[in-house]
Amino acid sequence: MKQEKLLLWGLVLMFAVLMSVPFLVPHCGFFALFGMVPLLCLERVATLSGVKRVWIWHYSAFVLWNAFTTF
Repeated sequence: MKQEKLLLWGLVLMFAVLMSVPFLVPHCGFFALFGMVPLLCLERVATLSGVKRVWIWHYSAFVLWNAFTTF
């Protein structure tokens, strides 16, 4: 269970980084094309491992992305 949560947090962080790079570095918009892939993987891992309340992981991903792009 701990390993899955660590993997989910890694995917959340990967999403936030990949989606915030185009806002921070000019001419890197292609990172946004691959930014949604960690969220899809997060959904798949959470579904297969039986994690409940998956929306919390999605919400934390978007909050972290917002924090990275704002600050």
